[in-house]
Amino acid sequence: MAKARRVSLITRQIIEHLSAAGVEALLRRATRLSEGDLAEGGAYYGSTMLTVDLGGMGDAISDSCDVRTAARVAQLIESDRSLLRRLAEVARDEAKRIAGAPLERVATDVRVHAEHTTIHVDVDVEARARTAQVNTPAPSRRS
Repeated sequence: MAKARRVSLITRQIIEHLSAAGVEALLRRATRLSEGDLAEGGAYYGSTMLTVDLGGMGDAISDSCDVRTAARVAQLIESDRSLLRRLAEVARDEAKRIAGAPLERVATDVRVHAEHTTIHVDVDVEARARTAQVNTPAPSRRS
C-alpha cells in the first residue's frame, strides 16, 4: 500500500434540498382536495391531498420533469421538517374551514410519494372542535 504524501485540508460535501422558489412553484401548481367531517361530540377527522404533476411544469422549472426528478423531490419533501410543518398547516387550515369551527388538539400525519411524474402529498388530520366558553355573569350582590 502506498503512503500518502499529501492530504487535503478541506472536505467537500454536497447537500441537496428544495429551493425556496421551487417549493413556491410546486405549491402554486398543486391541486388541492380536502374532505372531512365534524362528528357528533366534536371530533374532526379529515384529510387533504396535494397533487403536483411535474410533467406539466416544464415552463416553470429548469430541472428535468421526469420520473427520477419526481422521486427525488418526494424524498426531499419527506426530509424537510420545515416544509412538512408547512404542509401540515395547509391541512389544518383546510380542516378548520371544513369544520366551520376552531380546532384544538390537532394531530397530523403527512405522507409523500411519487407516481410517475406526479408527486402526492397526503395529510390526515384528527382534531377536536374547540368548545365555546360561556361567560356567565357573576351573581349580583344585594346590599
